[in-house]
Amino acid sequence: FAGRYRIEAWSGRGGMGVVYLAKQKSLSRNVALKILPLGASVDSHRRKRFEIEVHSASILQHPNIVPVIGTGADNGVHYYAMHYIEGYSLEHYLIERRTKGSAVSALSRKEIVAAARCIALALQHAHELGVVHRDIKPSNIMIDRNRNVWVTDFGLAHIENEQSLTATGDIIGTLRYMAPEQALNSGVVDHRCDIYSLGATLFELLTLRPLIEGENNAELLRKLNFAEPVRARALDRSIPRDLETILVKATAKVPEHRYATASQLADDLDRFLNDRP
Repeated sequence: FAGRYRIEAWSGRGGMGVVYLAKQKSLSRNVALKILPLGASVDSHRRKRFEIEVHSASILQHPNIVPVIGTGADNGVHYYAMHYIEGYSLEHYLIERRTKGSAVSALSRKEIVAAARCIALALQHAHELGVVHRDIKPSNIMIDRNRNVWVTDFGLAHIENEQSLTATGDIIGTLRYMAPEQALNSGVVDHRCDIYSLGATLFELLTLRPLIEGENNAELLRKLNFAEPVRARALDRSIPRDLETILVKATAKVPEHRYATASQLADDLDRFLNDRP
């Protein structure tokens, strides 16, 4: 890649590309290198979405959003480099909790809520710059070795005032964490869908159960539309009532019933952390 990076290993797949662990030669440091495969580069739709991802990630400067280090193209292959996070995703954390009853580094309830507060503040920063993530979920949130939390993968992000790349009937995001209006591609899909997705993620981290469960997309869509989700305290009576109230408001089916902004959600999470009503 223009002599700047040396690929060390495959790391994962993001919304619009493949992620590798790479070495930045000039500074001899590890980076996460996200690449749009050559075959996808000739698809104008996918190339445009990759460009939106790069732009979204590069304009966001927040201590809980993975920063972009550099961008470019080499022999028609588009890429960008990010700070490499040494740690684990919250999806990996959930898998270990469910299968082993423990995790790489067990998080207390208050640590989980504190992480959600950081994510809410990161989302507020993005929203103020007109960027809606649209795919907040456990696999897109990282915890590093110092227990700092990071929001990753803006591959499905929407930028305010940009022409929509979503065709009628397309589902953009992950249904299990998706706000009803986003899943149905109906009405106004705005920053409040991120608030719902964060609420659904926090619910799962606290209860180890998805907010919406279903065997297939059809069942998930039906429940998103018509079924009231189970309350957190019905699954775990030790969850404080105030925390359950926050979850219910964040994941309300009607956008107007949710927190109006991610900062309002962060404020309530902060009140909970400081034992205030």
